[in-house]
This record gives sequence, structure tokens and C-alpha cells, in this order.
Amino acid sequence: MIGKPHILSVSDVQRGIQALAMQLLGDAQQWPSLVTANQLSPPYLTTNPGAIYGPPTSMVILPTAISAGTTTLQLLNEPQGINVVYFASAGGTALTAESVDVDTYDGQTLTLATPTLHAYPEGSSLQLFTAYNEGFIRVLLPGQTLLIPVEDTASFTLGGNGELVDTFGSDVAGSPFGFANGDIATVTGLSTLNQRMRAVIQTAVKSLPLHKNWGSRAGQVVGTPSQSVKWATVIREALMLLPEINNVTNTQTRVNGSSVAVTATVYVQTSESAIQLVNETFQLS
Repeated sequence: MIGKPHILSVSDVQRGIQALAMQLLGDAQQWPSLVTANQLSPPYLTTNPGAIYGPPTSMVILPTAISAGTTTLQLLNEPQGINVVYFASAGGTALTAESVDVDTYDGQTLTLATPTLHAYPEGSSLQLFTAYNEGFIRVLLPGQTLLIPVEDTASFTLGGNGELVDTFGSDVAGSPFGFANGDIATVTGLSTLNQRMRAVIQTAVKSLPLHKNWGSRAGQVVGTPSQSVKWATVIREALMLLPEINNVTNTQTRVNGSSVAVTATVYVQTSESAIQLVNETFQLS
């Protein structure tokens, strides 16, 4: 699914899904479209991570202040298998909090999958979770991404049939090509970008004699665990070969044999808004 990402704040979550629909879609009655697009489960949004993941594996008091944009923390002898950290700091008038996925933890250094959005003073609380049930209960916390359906996003252009169109041009559909209505089939707009991303990820680097540097090294890391930074690196590296892409962030992968499902935020030359890939599956040779 592709949508416009909105990172949830504490106030977003506290105000609820209907208020978010009013803010983001201009109509509080459109809240079911946010629920459907994000495959949310009741209560949809919460500031209590325990309601999603169960009791925390461990709770830690932050020994020193950290700044916004922090990616590593020194945490000694906490349980292995941690994959979610929930930061919280109660100030004089408001709560600051966010949920951040964990990239790696070796018993000393905890590396976050994405930088923290906020600064946290000494004494802030950290709840550490092993989120085994993630994916079955779909409730969002502060710091996580809510996707806005693209049909309701003004920064994209809609065609006469309500189809999402953007200035990515057109191309022959399929590999090597397909047919429709007795002619060669084509793709246009956002489908062109999707096809080009699929092509660069599924093409092994050095497999094209005239373009040896084009393609991805994803096939070389098949067998590496999904959470390994190698996967995020090779996927971003490949997508950045496309001239219409400016940047790729928040890359996450789920690997199943020779297929990889990619979630990432993609910034392109021709759209004001980022494009969010969610579990886009690519088959590797």
C-alpha cells in the first residue's frame, strides 16, 4: 500500500482517531478510511504500549539526558530479544513519548532502527518490549506512522477516474512486457515508479553487461536475518540508483526465503510528499 505518512504525536493519540480524520482528511466521519488503510484494531491509538505488547520485558530510568535524533543508548545487561523501546517523559504540562523499533542490542549498546523524534531528560522512563504479537494487534503509539489514504491527499493529482497520477511518466508494463486490448500494455504515474523500484531491486548488480553498476546486492544477503542492517543498506543503495528518488529512510525488511517485503519512506523529485512503501514484496533471483 502507498500513502502519505504522518508521524503520530502524543496529542494526536490522545485526541483520538476521529479528531485525526478531521485534521488530516477534513471530515471526522472519514475515520473508518484511516482504520481500513492502516489495518487498525480497536482502540486504534494508545499511549499505553502494554495494551499492545503486554508487560514490558524491562523498565529503565534514563541515566543521562539524550537529544532528539539519538540512535544509540548504553544499556547494560538488559534481556536479549528486545525489539521495541517506548520512551516517556512527563513534563509540567504534557507528556512526551514515542515508540521506536530496535535494530540491534548486544547486552551493552542498544541501536535504534530510527532516530528519536524528541529529546528526553535524565530520569525519563524507558519500557523495553519483546513484541512477539506485533502484526496481530494493530494499534499505533506516539512516534509510529499513520498512513493517509492517497485519494484524500491534495499533494497528489487524481485522474478523471480517481486514479492516482504523478509525474513519473509511462513505461511498458511487465517483464519483459505485457499485452492489453491487443496492444503492448503500459503503466503510468505512480505505477511507473513502482515498476522501476521493482526492477532495480530484483536485478542483480553486475548482471547487465552495459550497466554493471545498476541493480541491487540483495541476492548476496539472502540468508541474513531480516533485522540485519545489511538488508536496509542494500535496498536503499539500489533505490537511490533511480534518478527520480532523492532519499530513502526508515527502511525495514521482512525476509521469507528468496522474497523480501520492504517498508520504507521514499522521497522523490516530483512530489512534495513522501511516498510510503508498506510490505511491498520483491522476489529475488
